[in-house]
Amino acid sequence: MLNDYKPTHDPNQDTFRVEYLLGAAGVLAIVFPYKYTPTEMLWAFSIWLESVAILPQLFMLQRTGSAETITTHYIFALGAYRALYIPNWIWRCVSITCGKDGLPSQHC
Repeated sequence: MLNDYKPTHDPNQDTFRVEYLLGAAGVLAIVFPYKYTPTEMLWAFSIWLESVAILPQLFMLQRTGSAETITTHYIFALGAYRALYIPNWIWRCVSITCGKDGLPSQHC
């Protein structure tokens, strides 16, 4: 991430601020963890960050206006994968109720 791949990097078009995504994911991980333990907060950070990780790629596609077929298929597959997280979470909350509050327990 720190080194540019010179033949394909154009600083005039690559203006997306990744720092904002990292900061937002960090804040959400601190505010909404399952438990306030370091591992749970790091897990929450990774989940929040994964949900927005495709945004820089979509931003670049929108800026350049063109993409190769394989890139378009890859980004579609990533978006579908992340979109299927939502029904998975709903299904898990409805079907796997082990805790007193109706939410999944880690010790089920």
